[in-house]
Amino acid sequence: MSRHVEGENCPVCGAHLFDDDDIVFCPICGAPHHRDCYNALGHCALEADHGTPRQYKRPEERQQNEDAGRQEGGQQSQGGSKPCPRCGTPCAPGTLFCPHCGLSLTGGPQGQSGYNPYNRQNGQAGPYQNTGGPPPFGGFSPVMPDPYGGVNPEEKIEDIPAKDIAIFVSSNTQRYLPKFKQLQGKSKASWNWAAFLFPSGWLFFRKCYKPGILVLLLGFISTVLSMPIQLFFNDVLGQLPTTATYPEVYGAMLQNMGNAGVFAWVTQALGLLLSLAIRIVIGVLGDSIYKNHVIESIRKIKADDNLLEDYEGNLAHKGGINPLMLLVAFLASNWFSAILAMFLI
Repeated sequence: MSRHVEGENCPVCGAHLFDDDDIVFCPICGAPHHRDCYNALGHCALEADHGTPRQYKRPEERQQNEDAGRQEGGQQSQGGSKPCPRCGTPCAPGTLFCPHCGLSLTGGPQGQSGYNPYNRQNGQAGPYQNTGGPPPFGGFSPVMPDPYGGVNPEEKIEDIPAKDIAIFVSSNTQRYLPKFKQLQGKSKASWNWAAFLFPSGWLFFRKCYKPGILVLLLGFISTVLSMPIQLFFNDVLGQLPTTATYPEVYGAMLQNMGNAGVFAWVTQALGLLLSLAIRIVIGVLGDSIYKNHVIESIRKIKADDNLLEDYEGNLAHKGGINPLMLLVAFLASNWFSAILAMFLI
């Protein structure tokens, strides 16, 4: 092999290249690829950069350009690392993308039409793409999930750019952005397992407090409907000796099931049906409820001149998650049953 490639990475798979690998070079820019990777793709992985200032350069050429850039902006780079404007992670001078959140640090456009987070297209490198420089963790750069879930950051969902929604949602954005895009227009149905399993807790966790309170109240009603049958069996168990074994307890409950009365069984069935209905409705409509909450909240921020002064800061403050309220909803739903039973027994 006439050209050394050690220290470089294959732009297709991101793996480290070695001189003894089966390597081919792009006939236009000279970028090295694994032969199998190049053949599978059918062309140079950096084809979109051909003929532009971003065209591939050999490491020695890149080093010369970086040295020249440091000389031109010497005063600017003497301050050492700079914090990422999104997450605050310190980034060394010359870093193109934040190693923590993937934000572009070059000031380049983030939302061109052909957005692809993993490949260079239309002159744009994705937020987790290996750009040819030194990997942030040694070896080769890890492939991490696209925080936009494949949605163009500049694409509007309703009338809000996806990048603003991502700041507001904050957590698990790679799931919610594609869901919100899917739920535009007449489509309202989706499925959310977290909302199904913990309806009021999930709503409080996502700061959807109004629907969360409604679901919590309906849960209380479900608990009240189940109380007659619970009180009946408490009386049955209260008549057993404290030394009763588990088989004796279950046997006593089975023998007295017919004595509970129609009213107790009907209210128990209604309570179970209401509880199941709450879970199914929130499981199906939870994503739509959350989307509407996010969109309306961002619109209110945009409409308030005072909040616009720190637009992204207010998006992050008013959005995000609230783990404490998840705990509050859990305790409220469980303590209510205990407190109600204390008054009725």
